[in-house]
Amino acid sequence: SDTQHRARGSAHRIGFVGHNFDTKGGPALLEAYEQLRADHPAVSLVVATSKDVPARYRARGDVDWIQNPTRDEVVTTIIPTLATLVLPTKGDCGAPYAVLESLRAGVPVVICDSGWLDEDLSEPAVVRCTPDMVARAVAEILADDLGERRLAARALWNDRYRLERLHDDLSALYRDRLR
Repeated sequence: SDTQHRARGSAHRIGFVGHNFDTKGGPALLEAYEQLRADHPAVSLVVATSKDVPARYRARGDVDWIQNPTRDEVVTTIIPTLATLVLPTKGDCGAPYAVLESLRAGVPVVICDSGWLDEDLSEPAVVRCTPDMVARAVAEILADDLGERRLAARALWNDRYRLERLHDDLSALYRDRLR
């Protein structure tokens, strides 16, 4: 059941959270997952999406598919169980909330360098959007036995996105404009 899948966390669990599996790079992630499983048999993949995933992908029995999770479920029961969030989208927006929520939870992120981020997210693994590069970045995160990547993700959140920081930046902007 979905509840069992959500509760099962692992040091080798990778995740995908996105509205549209195809446009957010899901097929590239599945190819990377195949490569990862060859060297990391304990790796597992969870895909949480609100749009129907084509049957050719859902037929895979080695992926935990979660359809239409609420934002609360994503934040409280999916993201915290991940070793890394992988979002190999080819480019369509600023940082999706799943990336920001993952950083907030201290979950390292693998994203593609496709020019779609205006933020400097250099702490997550930013790679060219090929299955080989995605697999390599995820393998590096899985090999982080000391948890340094998790600490770096949380530090990036604290440095750039916490409410107090955004408030300070906005206040400084207003002060400069009102001079």
